[in-house]
Amino acid sequence: MSAAISKLIISSITKVIKSTAKFDIVIDDLLEKFKEACPPKDELLLIVKQKNQIQSALTTIVDTISTLEKTASTIEKIITGVGTAVKVIKLLPLPTSVPPGVGIPVNVINGFTSALIALGKVLDSAKGAVSIVPPSAKTIGDAAKSILAKLQLLNGVIDGCAVQLIDDIAWDKDTTYQDGDIVTYGISNNEPDYYSSLLNLNLNNIPTTPTVPPSWEPSSEQAATNQIVGQIQIAASTAGAFENAGANILDEDALLARLSPNSNDPLFYRGFQLEIQFNSNNTFSFPQRRIFGTGTDALIDILNLTQTSTPSSIVITNLEGGDYSYSNSVQVLINEIKFRIDQYILSNPVIPNQDILESSIDSVYTTS
Repeated sequence: MSAAISKLIISSITKVIKSTAKFDIVIDDLLEKFKEACPPKDELLLIVKQKNQIQSALTTIVDTISTLEKTASTIEKIITGVGTAVKVIKLLPLPTSVPPGVGIPVNVINGFTSALIALGKVLDSAKGAVSIVPPSAKTIGDAAKSILAKLQLLNGVIDGCAVQLIDDIAWDKDTTYQDGDIVTYGISNNEPDYYSSLLNLNLNNIPTTPTVPPSWEPSSEQAATNQIVGQIQIAASTAGAFENAGANILDEDALLARLSPNSNDPLFYRGFQLEIQFNSNNTFSFPQRRIFGTGTDALIDILNLTQTSTPSSIVITNLEGGDYSYSNSVQVLINEIKFRIDQYILSNPVIPNQDILESSIDSVYTTS
């Protein structure tokens, strides 16, 4: 490999790392802002969409690079992973309907996308220069892992804001409400009174004033909290690999059906059966969930285990602590457990059976 190509590859990788570092700074800033107060609902929903899209893109990169560290993958796998990440990151929702400075800035998104595209082109034109890529690519993977860890911290504060936002739904005479929107107006027994809109384009109708037809009906704090959590989950589910948000929601529904414990078409990934689990202690009507992976007999061949092994005793969740989340899309939950399964397999002292390892990926939902 010529020195010129080596320098070009290293330069492109360095640009990706620098662009990734900007995400790091922005997320740190978001975490600081959350410490001060929860953002207004529109801003929070934008951040949820962006967070899920970034997690999908970065998990694809980390997954690709982690596999390179121990398997005999070629440069084509890196190009594919980078291309997938570019596709996902390009779909990041931009802050068009909220004040400037909210969410992930456009220049950070565009800078990261441009750096990935440039890297993909350089790698594609230098497919023979395999030796330098895996060690250099690992640096990108480490940077991406750092951001994913911070995004998991963002999960916690977003979930907490679902409850705190209840304090920010006082009826406003200048706001046009839609059917089902919940507001507070007035106080009874030292607690706010809740009302749910019965009309679309509900403007200037005071909740306690009778109208014909009726414009408001009594509601509750629980219903208001459930509504906000539901909106957060809808925002999360619209993030995905499709340009059409509705297609992403349909994809979520299809994944949920396959993740059901009683599914006739269950999901498998590298020797693990994946199932959705819901938090039984959740107090809201909208689910708090995680992905649970149980080892199957396929692990015996993948890891060259003895026939007396009990793979079903090997269990992995999408987050190391087994936490649940309101604000992660199903695809992000799956990407997280894919990464954890890859790390488990690659940390095994026995070199995985590469052919079986590659063939044990469910092509319906994998993005790498």
